Amino acid sequence: MLDPTEVPFDASKLAFRTNFDDFRTDDPALTHVLENVKNSYRDRLLTFESKDKDAREQYKAAKDNGLTTDPFARWAVQNYPSWHQAKESLEAAGAQLTQVAIRAFGSAYEYKFQHEQSAFNQAAYQAGYYPELF
Repeated sequence: MLDPTEVPFDASKLAFRTNFDDFRTDDPALTHVLENVKNSYRDRLLTFESKDKDAREQYKAAKDNGLTTDPFARWAVQNYPSWHQAKESLEAAGAQLTQVAIRAFGSAYEYKFQHEQSAFNQAAYQAGYYPELF
């Protein structure tokens, strides 16, 4: 089973995180906050996806030239710090998104999130790597 950092990041696999189609809140202020948090999360997803792609290209070149034998995550922290920063930023945005969505939609969202997280995890396991949810 591979570490999740050994698999190129694909933001589309996390699209379920911002799907609130079946949910409504009567609080306009909370709706506004949720929309801002959702947009921030999407932006950070795309930023991390871009950083991951660039870092992997540089890592492959370093590996091909015999400059590293490190696993990708260790190499990226040392040689492409913006990858690690983007990852931490995405992790924080994901936590904030979950917190605000639970505040807005309650246990119904928690149930949906747990169900979708389970499906996400199973897909990762079937593909041969440990899941990493942001």
